[in-house]
Amino acid sequence: DSIGVTIRIRERATAPPPKHKVSSFPVFIVDNTRTESVVKRLHELIDGKPPKTCALTILAAISAGLLTQPTYSALRDEFPEIGARTNYSYYLGRPDNYAKDIEAISKSL
Repeated sequence: DSIGVTIRIRERATAPPPKHKVSSFPVFIVDNTRTESVVKRLHELIDGKPPKTCALTILAAISAGLLTQPTYSALRDEFPEIGARTNYSYYLGRPDNYAKDIEAISKSL
């Protein structure tokens, strides 16, 4: 005796494309006509550098009027070099201790 077996083959539903998280960092740039150039310059100064350099560069950009204070999560999404929130908060809370460094970085922005 043969047993009749029916196999139904359905096409697999295609998975939705992965959602690429868009960084919210650009919303903190003061002059939105310069967003691309400001982000590019910050990446040139920050990428591959230690967290201290990243934090002081962001503080310099804020003092130069290029940025408003970004949230940590937006900053972390754009610049993973920032490191831990506590580290960033440390520099954020002591801008006077690094005034000369911040001023020097401001000139290169």
